[in-house]
Amino acid sequence: MKQHTSASAGAGIAGLVLGLALSASWSAGEVRDAVGELSAIPSVGALDAVPAMPRTRLLVAMDAARSSLERNRPWAAWKELADHVEDPAGAPASATLLAARAAAGWGGWSEVRRILAGREWLEREEGGEGLFLLARAYDEAERWDEAGDAYRRYAALPEVRSRATALARLGRVLREQGRHRDAAAAFGAAAA
Repeated sequence: MKQHTSASAGAGIAGLVLGLALSASWSAGEVRDAVGELSAIPSVGALDAVPAMPRTRLLVAMDAARSSLERNRPWAAWKELADHVEDPAGAPASATLLAARAAAGWGGWSEVRRILAGREWLEREEGGEGLFLLARAYDEAERWDEAGDAYRRYAALPEVRSRATALARLGRVLREQGRHRDAAAAFGAAAA
């Protein structure tokens, strides 16, 4: 089968060269030279197999990670995606958010901070969920200023799922900073 494919490909290429030669009015010597150069091209069977595309591997890993999260196995989900978000700047937002969900599920808040900090798409993707997760990661590290800023930005987004939770957590952050009046206002907004 391999030889048949190589022979077919070689015949096809030779036919193409002959057709080009006739249409370009090549001399017989020029045609021989062109056909001779074809012998230097490796046969199709001798070429290395093309490795799976990195995007395909990522899509398979994302599917496996979603399945693991559905079965409440966040560590397994993280392990599926960790290599793909090693350089989060190069990973698509959907993969980065899925990895952040997985890391948050097992308490990997430093990983959440690492892969989400500085992403300009946090407020746009999936209802701002990445911004909420980043706020939680800062909160867990007791980085009150950054946590408060991220909770405020998240709560200001239209139609977010966890606005009350974000406002309550913002109140806690403000209380930790000794800003009791602002904390009371945040708790009141969360209750409303």
